[in-house]
Amino acid sequence: MNSVSLFRCLADEARLGIVDALWDDGELCVSELAKRVGKEQTNTSHHLAELRSCGLVTSERQGRRRFYRLSHPGLGGLLEDAGALAEHIACAEPAACQQAGCCV
Repeated sequence: MNSVSLFRCLADEARLGIVDALWDDGELCVSELAKRVGKEQTNTSHHLAELRSCGLVTSERQGRRRFYRLSHPGLGGLLEDAGALAEHIACAEPAACQQAGCCV
């Protein structure tokens, strides 16, 4: 996978929400993820299939349920860094940005 493919796979609010939930909780089933991202279970399953085909999540069946987790621990850190960068870019006033601690 190259960076374009990675960011294309993540370029959806629901998929970002799924990745964020898995980063926070480690492992969740489809119904729990659907509640977390505020989507229907079928829609969440579709997004999980996309994330799985990109290699970003893995799953394991436990009884009748399938549990999902991030396939690489660095993915959560990438999203944290991207969020911090987005906040920095959105900062309209450099002095306020420095005071907030996001600028060096």
